[in-house]
Amino acid sequence: MVYRKKEIFFDKSFFLKDSPPEIIASSYAEPKGRIYNKDFEKQPGAVKADDVLIGAKLACLAITDDKEGTLKKIAKVNPWHEETLKLITGSAEEAHKPLSEILQNHMDLKCDDIIDIS
Repeated sequence: MVYRKKEIFFDKSFFLKDSPPEIIASSYAEPKGRIYNKDFEKQPGAVKADDVLIGAKLACLAITDDKEGTLKKIAKVNPWHEETLKLITGSAEEAHKPLSEILQNHMDLKCDDIIDIS
């Protein structure tokens, strides 16, 4: 992005092929990247969209732990973490549950150990 004064202007020289049509039409550059094709999922070594989504969910879950009130503290600093966990778990009540319960109930994973470095 290019910053000028207090307004933000988007750099129109870089955008992805999967960008919305209005962004592609407003740009003066060629789109970059690849359009996702489900046919390539079946090839060896292919990255599946589901794998990327699971990775994103696990990354979002990494901000919480099994301690009481962790998400409540984090939500004061960044409420989007709480919103993300609500999307993953389906409700605010579920989002505030311990990490091991969230992993088991919503990701079908069993947590063997939690390493606390705080």
